Amino acid sequence: MRAIAIVLLCLLTGSACQEKYSFTTLAETSIQPDALANHSKVTIIYASGGPDLNEAVNYLYRYIAVGPDSTDTTNILSPVRTTIKAGDDQRLFIAARSEAEHDLPLLMEAFQGKEPLNVVSNKPYQSIEENAYPTVIGLLTHPDAKAPIQQ
Repeated sequence: MRAIAIVLLCLLTGSACQEKYSFTTLAETSIQPDALANHSKVTIIYASGGPDLNEAVNYLYRYIAVGPDSTDTTNILSPVRTTIKAGDDQRLFIAARSEAEHDLPLLMEAFQGKEPLNVVSNKPYQSIEENAYPTVIGLLTHPDAKAPIQQ
């Protein structure tokens, strides 16, 4: 009886997690690559999370960031889940199309040679995610780090 209860609990917990997230195609998103300059320092104010660590780079996570002058807000799509903590929300944006030589290894590692076609959406926060801010694709690193920060 106890084993059945544990199995039911695991099934219910797993399905609840999967229902929290949905996916849209990247084609449904209007990308504006020039909306945020490469190597801009930003403050992350929202992170979508996702159903897993996305190790196969099947989708992009959603972030909302305030730009360097604190007036420009941008959606950032990234293949790497970045941990954001209170007091540690500053990140450096590396554009997916960056041609800077020192950015290329980071981009190759993060994207694994793929162009993800889906974007994760956190259903309880869709009203935040569906906004009129411009959208860019890239990586978020700690301003002092040499590689993207992964959870």
